[in-house]
Formats: sequence, structure tokens, C-alpha cells
Amino acid sequence: MDVNKPHYNGLAVVGQLKQLPTPGKIVIISMYAERREIARFNALNIDGYIAKTVAADRLLTLLRQVMQGSS
Repeated sequence: MDVNKPHYNGLAVVGQLKQLPTPGKIVIISMYAERREIARFNALNIDGYIAKTVAADRLLTLLRQVMQGSS
């Protein structure tokens, strides 16, 4: 999930996904790394928050950790 999607509010989309019977894992990948933004998504009980500036190998590692439940 990217935070800034055209025509969609990322917070609202995450809230809707979390209401599904089986929402799956939700990871935010964003250029925003401000504590305020991260706290807003963490309040929705997301599974991970990754800055777009991380290296590709680190991104894959973090996504694997989320999928394994060790985020």
C-alpha cells in the first residue's frame, strides 16, 4: 500500500482493509518517514511500515519478516 494514491486516502483504505474478514498483511511503503505519519498507520494496526528509500535487498528482507510474522 502506498500512502498517496490518486483518489484514495491511504489511512481510509487501510481502515477498510482491516475490516475485511481476512485482511491479509498490510505493509505501508512510503516516502514519508515522519513519526506522526508512522504513528497514524500504526494506530490502525498495520503489519509494517517501510520507507521508499531503503535498499532493495533490505526491502525484501523486511517484507519477508512481515510475511513470517516477525515484523
